[in-house]
Amino acid sequence: MNAHPDLIAQGEQTRKDIIELAPGVWTAVGYAASTVHMIEGVTAVTIIDKVRCWKILLPSAETAKRH
Repeated sequence: MNAHPDLIAQGEQTRKDIIELAPGVWTAVGYAASTVHMIEGVTAVTIIDKVRCWKILLPSAETAKRH
């Protein structure tokens, strides 16, 4: 399944970033068509998103670990 050209163009304009909304609460923009939210717990990070492909999510989770 190929993405619509307008969606591809929008993605090229979106800068990838991890934004801390509150202590332990992050949002990742630019990694997928929608934002990916992460909540840092004591022993794990919970990722909230409708994206079906983990290959899209893994780079944002790895980047969040470095913050």
